[in-house]
Amino acid sequence: MRTLDNAVHHWCVTARHVPQGRGIFPNLTVEENLFLGLRKQPEPAIDEHIYSRFPRLTERRHQSAGTLSGGEQQILALGRCLMRSPSLILMDEPTEGIMPKLVNEIRREIAAIASRGVAVLLIEQNLRTALKLASRIYLMEKGVIVHEATSDRLTADPSTIHRYLGVSL
Repeated sequence: MRTLDNAVHHWCVTARHVPQGRGIFPNLTVEENLFLGLRKQPEPAIDEHIYSRFPRLTERRHQSAGTLSGGEQQILALGRCLMRSPSLILMDEPTEGIMPKLVNEIRREIAAIASRGVAVLLIEQNLRTALKLASRIYLMEKGVIVHEATSDRLTADPSTIHRYLGVSL
């Protein structure tokens, strides 16, 4: 059995964060942003996997990251996160301010990441995105969890959604 220290160390080593606001470096190229923080050139298989998952990044690999659209910057932030093969990804509002066409692409990619066994902790105010992607939903109010349910159970309970979120599905 792992000790708590080992478990924390394992989590810290393998967890990655995709920040709200993307956190890309606008004056670096797409490729430089992807490789940022790596100690050496990535394995060709990882490099190719990222570019095959995100063809937009392949097309723009030598372009300054600051010239990308907001959605493309979010895809870049996600790709950079995946370069390190994490076992857990913390995503802070990945669809905020993104045009609908790219929101669907980002949703599909998050679902694909989770289906490959990577745990995804999603902080999301877009209820439809959260319900579509999450297996469990935690509603918070002033930093306190006030309700917990599976996505299916919450979807079937419109009164709880309305009570805590003030919206209807």
